[in-house]
Amino acid sequence: MDIFIYTHCGQKITLIKGVLISKILKNTTGSSIYIKDVGVTLITSPAIYTIPPQDYPLWAASTMVLPYLTNGNIVVNDGLDDLKPQASLLHLTDEGMPRSNSYVAAAVVQPAAAGTATLTSSSRLLYIFTGNISGQIAKLPNATTLNKGHRFEFWSKDSAAITIQYDDLSTLSGVGASQRTTVTLSDNTTTNGVWLVDSNFSGGGGSGTDLDSRQFGRQGNISANTFLLTVNNIASDESPDICSYDYFFRRISWANSNNAGTFTIRIWRIDGDLNPSSKFILYDHSTSGRTGTMNFDVNTTLDEGQGMFVEIISVGNPKPANLNVIVQLRQR
Repeated sequence: MDIFIYTHCGQKITLIKGVLISKILKNTTGSSIYIKDVGVTLITSPAIYTIPPQDYPLWAASTMVLPYLTNGNIVVNDGLDDLKPQASLLHLTDEGMPRSNSYVAAAVVQPAAAGTATLTSSSRLLYIFTGNISGQIAKLPNATTLNKGHRFEFWSKDSAAITIQYDDLSTLSGVGASQRTTVTLSDNTTTNGVWLVDSNFSGGGGSGTDLDSRQFGRQGNISANTFLLTVNNIASDESPDICSYDYFFRRISWANSNNAGTFTIRIWRIDGDLNPSSKFILYDHSTSGRTGTMNFDVNTTLDEGQGMFVEIISVGNPKPANLNVIVQLRQR
């Protein structure tokens, strides 16, 4: 086994075969804690103890440390984050995988079914559902068992739609046919947690002087100042779609799943350096209802290398839901 040790910010960081596996214990109490079966006292000043690599087997076999991990009196840090109790135990007993499974780009591929896939803190990052059976549900774990930043990706390879539920079985979001939705945990203080949802819609392509359709969309209710994301070339917070040719912006059409109140679709251009201060409004379109399109063409220019993105503003009630905006361009 190849072991490499270096110091970062005063802490020893260990690599085994190139894998980051620092094992740091934090005493969160105001008193010293003696772990008898490893012969180590965790003091409070400093409250941090880095386990030497040669002692990894001792801590992996320890039974006396378990109650302290469970009640939070001892927190394990892997060199990047403080881990939740279940992940702490896994980290102390596994030398080769310091992160939980959702940080591993491994996929569960299974046929969609009229049932529930219940995820846990050790579930994989990617869930790919195939086929066209309706009724598939993906239930997220209890967020208090996860670390902030925990992420899951759900893909519908074919035509099955997927519902993503919170831990309490209420609906967070969904995945449409041939679409992908990523959820990222930003707050783990409650069982449902706060999940950031990013849904991508498949986009079109074109060549020559044919119209090129770019689709931008997001599932769930759309609020004011919402940027719609595109599948291609997400390069900043504004998520521009980078133009591969010189284009004319021609028109937009849109659809959503409810009879929405008034809202405005704004098409932006951003210069090639993708500096947010270089934004330029190509077109504002105020609309309402379920579907709509511009009844005329415009010929505003977009140059190769410039970015384009869609923003929704001035949202009334009811808010548009599951909004999909198609931007039509023509190569020039």
